[in-house]
Amino acid sequence: MEVVVLGCGPSSSVPSMKCVLSQNCDVCLEAHSNPDSKNRRLNPSLLVRNLRTDSNVLIDCGKTFRESALRIFPKIGVSAVHELVLTHDHADAILGMDDLREVQATVETVDPVTKEVYKIPPESLKVHCNEATGREVRTKFPYLIEKEEELQSSGASKKPFRWTAKVQIKPFESWKSFEACGIRFTPFPVIHGAGYTSFGFEFGHEFGARFVYISDVSELTEETKKYLNDASKSPIDVLVIDALYFEKYHSTHMNLQKVMEEIETIRPKRTLLTVLTHDHADATLGIDDLREVQQLVETVDPVTKEVYRIPRAPLPVHCCKDTGQEIYTKFPYLMEKEESQGSEAVEKPFRWTVKLRLEVFEAWKPFNACSIKFIPIPVTHGAGYTSFGFEFGHEFGARFVYISDVSKFLQETRAYLNDTKKPPIDILLIDALYLDKYNSAHMNLRQVVKEIETIRPKRTLLTGMSHELDYFTYSDVVAKIGEEKDLHIEMPYDGLRLAFP
Repeated sequence: MEVVVLGCGPSSSVPSMKCVLSQNCDVCLEAHSNPDSKNRRLNPSLLVRNLRTDSNVLIDCGKTFRESALRIFPKIGVSAVHELVLTHDHADAILGMDDLREVQATVETVDPVTKEVYKIPPESLKVHCNEATGREVRTKFPYLIEKEEELQSSGASKKPFRWTAKVQIKPFESWKSFEACGIRFTPFPVIHGAGYTSFGFEFGHEFGARFVYISDVSELTEETKKYLNDASKSPIDVLVIDALYFEKYHSTHMNLQKVMEEIETIRPKRTLLTVLTHDHADATLGIDDLREVQQLVETVDPVTKEVYRIPRAPLPVHCCKDTGQEIYTKFPYLMEKEESQGSEAVEKPFRWTVKLRLEVFEAWKPFNACSIKFIPIPVTHGAGYTSFGFEFGHEFGARFVYISDVSKFLQETRAYLNDTKKPPIDILLIDALYLDKYNSAHMNLRQVVKEIETIRPKRTLLTGMSHELDYFTYSDVVAKIGEEKDLHIEMPYDGLRLAFP
């Protein structure tokens, strides 16, 4: 098994568009000017490769999926994605799904009259997610979803004029492991801001490793914290975890300080930070990034000191009625409250898309993706919201735990991760937004260290790191912080490859 970090930045990525345009951030300016900079960070994402079956599991497919695939896939000889695992339904986790058509196998047919070539997937690509995320995917990408008649009848007529990919939704539940590409993943809930649940995953058991990935998290749920701190299990080898900032507070992401607090008890062998910021497709899917170029008024929370950026006025979007309906459906959280307007159905031309069917998982119930079993692990990603980490790698003699978005561990999750009856976690990839600054939705490094002090993974990698965590300044600092606790903690970088025999 090999795990490749496709992205370890925040939703806005690094360099931040806002920082580059305003010319006021040295980290973002360096990342922008240097194409090989380790400060260049895309949306949090992993590629889990089952080298035994030559199949690939993608964890999250956010806004920057296309860029990460173009940057990294050719270098490592990857041309296809076989199954998708989703941590949650935010833009940085699902808005790249339209581009899955580029990495799904297709069969070509030619229209006898027009001679147009249509690419049709011979089989669906499985998407593993929980029910809530599945509903959002169906809402945002209805054209990608496999039609019910196709599921009910293998004899259903094909439509050669519609060039689409096919995706099969495979729902998972918190803590109920699933398999993807021969690797077992365990999804666990984490809080990603008050009232919102994301998922981390643990995987790698088949490969003798515990790899935990938590990409978007402000707080671990008690159940997840207990799972990750379960002293009866072997230490987490690599924890990749959300760390947006060094110490500054953010309501939906951890900072490094919070990650440190968590890993002080989890004790992964290696902690990698993701969602590191500098500081959460087609003609419409980039709309989420308009926040970077809209005029804002900043206010500061008097208690947490979190900076809130509020638009001065709505930004007008000029489009036809049908396009307006599409935008309203995909981005309701961007809209002013208003009565939705209906529109008459129109005949639409052929559209090249991916087609999906969601596979919903439940916490702790394993699921399979590309013959890899994944165990979903719930964590808190801000009060009231559950995200999931995953453990996988068992088929390859490894325990790989991935927790990308987490602010606090559930007790059940902490107990699981600290279970000394299990072999040590080989790699824990865990959220650490800041070094020690508080964030209500993400851990900081201090919280991560607190958790991994008991989990004791062999190697901990941080994810979700903000731009405040300059690689060149803090990589040695982070390593020394770990060494003081007899822990192996690292700041990874996009493109890092983690191989398991």
